[in-house]
Amino acid sequence: EVMNVALALDRSLRSIDADGHMKVEHSVISRACVSPYKGEEIISGAINGATLNLDPNRIYRLLRSPAELARAADSFTGKPLLLRHTPISADQPAKESWAGTVGTVTFEDGALIARPLVIWDGAAIKLIESEQQRELSCGYRYRCLMEPGNYQGEAFAGQMLDLDGQHVAFVEEARVGGALVADQQIPEEIIKAMKNRTAAAVAKT
Repeated sequence: EVMNVALALDRSLRSIDADGHMKVEHSVISRACVSPYKGEEIISGAINGATLNLDPNRIYRLLRSPAELARAADSFTGKPLLLRHTPISADQPAKESWAGTVGTVTFEDGALIARPLVIWDGAAIKLIESEQQRELSCGYRYRCLMEPGNYQGEAFAGQMLDLDGQHVAFVEEARVGGALVADQQIPEEIIKAMKNRTAAAVAKT
């Protein structure tokens, strides 16, 4: 039996305050998954990248495991939300790139969730509302372990370990699917109904 469910997506997770700043109740900023990286990205991005003897032009698939993301969650709390990826520090704050802040970050169901995101910059708000640039990408330090394996049916050449959050940036297309500024939320009772239907279908197979 097919259950027809009307998805009433009428409660926006976004709000605008009296000063024009946008608040997003919660957003996915990263997920546990296998992603492709050019060798040159790993060489320059990993703490130990220069010691790995990688081909700069080759594509390597790296795993961000659930365990590593869970350990890294709190390191993203309170970090800057940037208009583009750029290294920042107290000495080099790159103020021209700041768009807002990341709230408390937790690890849930394979994803890093920020509650809330606050966007101060009017240009960034327009990019989000126009759908031009609403995907999110994390910037972090990490150590790379080049040992192959398999995660949920996907082969990987190495793993990202000891992740340490540095910032979160708006991008046109995130490397991690589903990491974006949330807009609307499906009511919880409908989510439960859909999960129950899926579970029942699996049980029959």
